[in-house]
Amino acid sequence: MSASNTAFAAWFESHGFRHFDASEFESYFVAQRKGVKNSPPAKPLWKNIVPTLRIVDELRESFGKPCRILSSYRSPDYNKTVGGAPLSQHKEFTALDITIDGVSPQRVYDRLIEWRKEAKFTTWLYRVALNTAISHFRKRSRRRQVEVEGVRRVMAYDQDPYAEDVEVMYRAIGRLSKVDKAIVLLYLDDRSYEEMAEIMGMTATNVGVRLNRIRKKLKEDCSKNS
Repeated sequence: MSASNTAFAAWFESHGFRHFDASEFESYFVAQRKGVKNSPPAKPLWKNIVPTLRIVDELRESFGKPCRILSSYRSPDYNKTVGGAPLSQHKEFTALDITIDGVSPQRVYDRLIEWRKEAKFTTWLYRVALNTAISHFRKRSRRRQVEVEGVRRVMAYDQDPYAEDVEVMYRAIGRLSKVDKAIVLLYLDDRSYEEMAEIMGMTATNVGVRLNRIRKKLKEDCSKNS
């Protein structure tokens, strides 16, 4: 074990996580894809993962089933190789991709929303819920389901005369970048520019500029595909 791994392991253990140990992260730090090797995060980044992992630790406790970390920190080169978004939170060591045995992403998202209503909510929890919602956003079926604020919105073609137009809009949203989709979901959730800025890690001015660009992009896309 290298000195850096020993230091990370000692730091990790000091936080007293109930269901995870440093080795689950260290194995991903040395992962390789297409000849590009990942690397451990710099020490100043270590603290960034603590709030997120607290939530995941609580999810593991809540469901009582094994929870596996699929992705954690990614170096910029590794993030690019695996197709991560340019502004991926994995590069800042604030994001985790997880799977819980026998539990669907939908149930995980619903549990997070329950916690929000119980005042366990934080900006970090919103990021976890938001990432879960985005993972569902592009799923297609005859009855499209989009989760926003824990409320199920179902557009049924045989019941809604505007469903076809709505479907065109959601297909257009599905073609946006991950960051832009996140902003759209927050906008639909009636978040203020200031709240969106805090959650997304950008300024309120940038949120406004991005929203204007997104509106224009969606209008053009829908016009071409309607």
